[in-house]
Order: sequence, then C-alpha cells, then structure tokens
Amino acid sequence: MLATAFAGSHPGAVSVSPSGRLLLVPSADQTRLTILAVRTGRERSVDSRVALGATPLWSPGSRRFSVSTPGGGVAVVDAATGKARTVAASSSGTTAYATGWSPDGSRLLVTRWTPTQPELELVDVASRTVEDLGTGADAAFSRDGTRIAYDANGATDVLNLDSGARTTVASGRYPEHGLITWSADGRELAYVEGDTSGRPNVLVAAAADGSGSRVMAAVPAVGGAPLWSGSRLVWLPRLGRGIAVGDPRTGATRVLLPRRAVGPLGVLANGRIVYETNSRTLRTVEPDGRNDAPLA
Repeated sequence: MLATAFAGSHPGAVSVSPSGRLLLVPSADQTRLTILAVRTGRERSVDSRVALGATPLWSPGSRRFSVSTPGGGVAVVDAATGKARTVAASSSGTTAYATGWSPDGSRLLVTRWTPTQPELELVDVASRTVEDLGTGADAAFSRDGTRIAYDANGATDVLNLDSGARTTVASGRYPEHGLITWSADGRELAYVEGDTSGRPNVLVAAAADGSGSRVMAAVPAVGGAPLWSGSRLVWLPRLGRGIAVGDPRTGATRVLLPRRAVGPLGVLANGRIVYETNSRTLRTVEPDGRNDAPLA
C-alpha cells in the first residue's frame, strides 16, 4: 500500500514523522502535499496555499510541520486536519524557510534570505511574534532548548539563549557551514562544510564547544542534514547508495544496505532508522544493522 501511495514522488522526497506514523508525500510535479497514515493508508490533502520550495519540517511531537508559502513565508500545518497557518509572513525581496523546532514545539527557527545577507528569526508559533537573532542561517535547537547552533557566515556559532553569549565553535576549513544538528545529549554537533570550488562537501562532528573536531566523510552536495540515532551519526554516503552510520568519538564508520537502501529518510524516536529501498518501499533498521523490517 505504501509503495503505490508514493510511487509518483521522487526517490528520497518522502518525509517521515518522528513517531513513524505519518508520511508527507509530495506529488511528482511538486505542487501538492499529502499526509499519509502508515498503518491505515488513509490520505489527507494539505492546504493548497502552501508551497514545496523547502523540505517540510516535523515538530518533535509529530502533531504539525512547517512548510514554505508561495510568497516566500513560512506556514505551520496541523497534521490532523491538513490546514495551514502562516507564522512568518513574506516580505518584498526576501525568502524565508524554517530550519528547526524547539523541543516543546512552541517555537520555530527561521532563516530569512535578504538581498544582502541571511537573517535569523525565532518565531513563537502561537502568537506569531518574531525575535530577531541577527545575521545567520541554518539554525538548530539543542535538545534541551537552551542553545542554538547556526551558520555564521562561514563559521559555526552557538548562541546561549539564557545569557545571550555567542561562541564560535568551528571556522576556517571551508567557507560554508550548514545543515547543523545536535546530538540527543547536547554534547556534540554535526554539520556539513563546503564551498563552490568543486571540492566535495565534508561531514564534520565536534563537541559542542568545538573541541575534538573530526571529518567523518565526504558527502553528496544534496545529501541533506546529518541525523542522530543516540550517540551515532547517520547520513547518506553516496546518492542512492546505502546508509552510513558512524561514531563521532572514534571515527569508525560502516555503510548499511548499500545495494538496497536509497538513503536514510529519518530517525524515529526509538532510534530506528527509516529508509527507502530501491523498489520504493519504506523499511526501518537498527543503527547496528539488525532487525531490518517494514515500516509499520
């Protein structure tokens, strides 16, 4: 049932909720978005006023997700109804997209690209009030909600929301940093460095204070953000070829299912990795490669 439900979408385009119970399935022409219940196959159309320019971003509780709006703003969609509500309005000459939810799902980090530089905004979803956090992009909340890591014009900075202190934790190797994610315990960061010179992008892991920086692997330019399953990193090693799992503290890496998996789609709350097969089905597997089974 699931394979036929998203057969028209592009490989890797399906988004899985953290609970593993819902899928977001874009149409082949990228004009429509459907919410699909994994167990029942029930479909629900998403409000037609949203756009698919940026990847939908699930809230931690799987109750809603953020999407782009046609005018360049950000909307939040109720997963139970498919109805959208704009939380960050579009403005002339700018384009906004969401990059991270707070752990309690009440706030949303938004990058707004202006003609000169990207700006970071922190949006209260209920009231739609906006706090300007200054210049930056690709921000992500720590799992305890006290810190934000972001791309600061070619460096990775961390903002402490309680004190307002900003610390540069990585810079210098490549001119562009992005796709930043935190480990569950908040002790480590992972991010992708790259440039436009033709060198491959690299996945980097480091302690949250920048110490112990380690290049884990070269990664595809369109491989998406690294994921965390417990203390292990999960990423796409090559386009359409397997699931890479690595220990950022030792650098040890292995590739799971290189002939079967198109790549990882997400990590569930229980740590299992959701992946798409080359036959367009969805399955889950433990990060050590055990208990490979259909998503159900």
